[in-house]
Amino acid sequence: MGRCKTSRRRKGKWQRRKRCVCETTRVYLGDPEDEEGFSELEDPEDEEGFSELEDPEDEEGFSELEDPEDEEGFSELEDPEDEEGFSVLEDPIARRRARRRRRAALCGGSPPQRPGNTAPVCAPEQYSGDIIVRLEPEYALEDFADLAELAEEEDLPGLTAVLSEYEIESSPRVVPHSHQPETAATPNQDYVIRQRSVLEMEAEAENTDLPPLRHLAAYWRVDVRHQPDKAKEILERLNALYEVDLAYRELVATDPNVSPGDDFYSACQGYLDPAPVGIDARWAWNLPSGNGGDVSLVDLEQGWFMQHQDMSAAMSAMAKPIIHGDNRDKEGTYKGNHGTAVLGEIVAGDNAVGVVGIAPGAGFHMASHFDKASGTNGHVAAAIVAATQVLQPGDVLLLEVQKGFKPVEVDHVDFDAIRLASALGIVVVEAAGNGSRNLDAYQDETGARILSRSSGGFRESGAVMVGAALSHLPHNRKAASNYGSRIDCYAWGDSVVSCGYGDLHQGAGDHETYTASFSNTSAASPIIAGAALILQSVYQKATQSRLSSQQMRALLSDPATGTPQGSGVGGHIGVMPDLRAIFGKTLCLVPELYARDNLADAGVLTAWEKTSASPDIIVCPNAVRDPARRFGAGSGTENSDLLGQPIEPGRNHAVYVRMSNRGAGDVKQATATVFWAEPSTLITPERWNLIGTSDPVDVPQGDTLAVAGPIRWPSRLVPEKPGHYCFIAILDHPMDEAPAIPPGPPYFDFAAFLAFARDHNNVAWRNVGVIGEVPGPQESEELPFFISGTPEGDRQRMFDLEILQRLPAGAQVSLEVPYALAGQIRADRRFSVEKRLERTIRLRLPPQPCLRLCRVKLGAGQRLLAKLHVRGAAGLGHGVAVRQLYRGREVGRMTWEFHQRRRRRLLPKK
Repeated sequence: MGRCKTSRRRKGKWQRRKRCVCETTRVYLGDPEDEEGFSELEDPEDEEGFSELEDPEDEEGFSELEDPEDEEGFSELEDPEDEEGFSVLEDPIARRRARRRRRAALCGGSPPQRPGNTAPVCAPEQYSGDIIVRLEPEYALEDFADLAELAEEEDLPGLTAVLSEYEIESSPRVVPHSHQPETAATPNQDYVIRQRSVLEMEAEAENTDLPPLRHLAAYWRVDVRHQPDKAKEILERLNALYEVDLAYRELVATDPNVSPGDDFYSACQGYLDPAPVGIDARWAWNLPSGNGGDVSLVDLEQGWFMQHQDMSAAMSAMAKPIIHGDNRDKEGTYKGNHGTAVLGEIVAGDNAVGVVGIAPGAGFHMASHFDKASGTNGHVAAAIVAATQVLQPGDVLLLEVQKGFKPVEVDHVDFDAIRLASALGIVVVEAAGNGSRNLDAYQDETGARILSRSSGGFRESGAVMVGAALSHLPHNRKAASNYGSRIDCYAWGDSVVSCGYGDLHQGAGDHETYTASFSNTSAASPIIAGAALILQSVYQKATQSRLSSQQMRALLSDPATGTPQGSGVGGHIGVMPDLRAIFGKTLCLVPELYARDNLADAGVLTAWEKTSASPDIIVCPNAVRDPARRFGAGSGTENSDLLGQPIEPGRNHAVYVRMSNRGAGDVKQATATVFWAEPSTLITPERWNLIGTSDPVDVPQGDTLAVAGPIRWPSRLVPEKPGHYCFIAILDHPMDEAPAIPPGPPYFDFAAFLAFARDHNNVAWRNVGVIGEVPGPQESEELPFFISGTPEGDRQRMFDLEILQRLPAGAQVSLEVPYALAGQIRADRRFSVEKRLERTIRLRLPPQPCLRLCRVKLGAGQRLLAKLHVRGAAGLGHGVAVRQLYRGREVGRMTWEFHQRRRRRLLPKK
């Protein structure tokens, strides 16, 4: 479909664009919103069919948005050194030179930004009415309370003139930096608020991986709400001053928007459930300190219901629940639903009412960015610093605020405050915002792509940035959620059950309300904050140390342990953390039961080979008096795979299962459940027969072998034919639960079956027969087994078969199979016919250690009886096996081990 041809872009205040339907619309290139309501952010396509927001090249072939080099050959955003060898970001004179070169960009407001895919970007930017001024570094440390006072005392006539001419009466620091006295703890407080100066905290952060980029004391707040029509003019005047490093209009701070409307409701809190549905918080509660009890949280936003029944007990125990700012609840039309829902997700008490928080044992406070005296709510940086003074390294600070539907760190002073908190070890969890924007395309006032990890202008705050996904599988990105490489992880962004709003339950007032439709990044970020609290608390209990802020971010965003986002909606939002996987696979802080797949197995799921030769399932015709002494640690049989005997029909048997614990912490009351099946190279669940479950047994940490059993196998359930059978053992414990057995037909899923067999070290298979009476030179041992396809209802599949021979010289092996299978095997002409029978044919096999029979077709439900015939002397260490492979990976095997020579019978002398 062709594009409409239009003329080149016109210069000036207005320009026109044509769509393919030939509709003409206007786009304003100056002030973000004109008197007719047009936004400079709306123009998705210019007259030539190209989007201005997609960074077209200019006449010289350089992209205006890609920071081309200036006339001296250096990028302004890449911090080149000047001629004296100083970085423009470190030397004040060089900084000013660079600033003058970009002055025009700084004065014209925000440049056009690439929109996302939903309505929020169609609205113009909304500003708070304040201009944030960052002074040059030499003025940052001057101890003044007001910018006008500093300008007068430091003889800065330009700054004085601007403040006076526009009658600016209020220009305080954004973040106070003077020393304040330490406040003594009151009897009902469980901590001491340590008021450290900002300078002390910045000095402490200098030696971290996130040293401060600039002083927070350099930022001042200039209130221009009394003359909004002159805001742009004032901004231009300020940016032209020698002493001003940067001035910009502050975006309105808002709660990450939600959609309310969609221990009574605990069962409805699906985000607490196991992965891939949720983060598996219910499981984590069973760990020592798994309720977050050793860690603290500060929720930074605007308003809360302080007497809500699910949190009032904890709040009443604190002398000062809100450590900064004022509660905005019931100020004008604002209600504290948002903050109440956030805290409900994280710390709602386990109190037999309502919901249960992810980390109900965590200590918590609130910090508000709302100031009642001035009626403004942009004081995010100051609230972050106040929280940083209260929290300890490893505690969690949750930022439930967005600016212009973008993450709050797009604001320069807020970014510096976040970076300082992260550098001091605070785990900062930040909502990504709900603008449906690609954050990789966002540009700040200088044109730098500060949120794109692949950009030279990227700046690292250290915060964990959270996107939102749909609650139902496969967790596609929620359309409202921002996305991009900066986002670390995601959580539920709809249908979140929590406190507040009242759409689920209105109660007798705000303090009894509940919701079933808290949503977007507002709802997702508390889930991640709760996961961080549990991780930190359990880690501290186990190791007496804490995870750093960057270690925590790496754990929460690790694709190896997280649930990936769905592929149905584009835009990167990372993974949803799985607490069980993080504790088990990465931190190894929980018990981990395993039974060996073979003698070389140490419980690590890395090998595909020999998955059906467990030495830890032992079947005996008679119960053993002391199984721990006979089979356990110190028995001398720990590494023997020759234990157990063939099945004898008509008598009771006893089954023992050995297990070890490679994790942290002793296991109390573990059990083993055992099944038997006829000998086959592939044993799917419909062919399993239950034997029973063992009594509980304790398994200490340290890979000490413990023995469970006996599991009684009564004679009436023992197979009628003597010989060797296959066994499956599944280990179970509340902290290392047994996996669900995959279903048989008609719901059989081959991929799920393979995952069950290979990806769980608490499942073991023993398809091994131990031959005590080995054949002599002229005798033959018959070894029957089944070659099986997948169950009925699946489909025909192509397998490979491997016959492994570990036999002495002179031994001979023959394979007896039905004629239908023999036709496939003989196609490669390596086998000679040894004997033809009525329904089967016996083929002599070459004496190769590994003989592969390729591309054997087995239909769904097909089950063919085969036999190996072994002739010749064999002894201890000798054996044969048949492996079945699917796409090069083992799906099952049968193994026979020879361990005893037959004694020669002595004939009586005549």
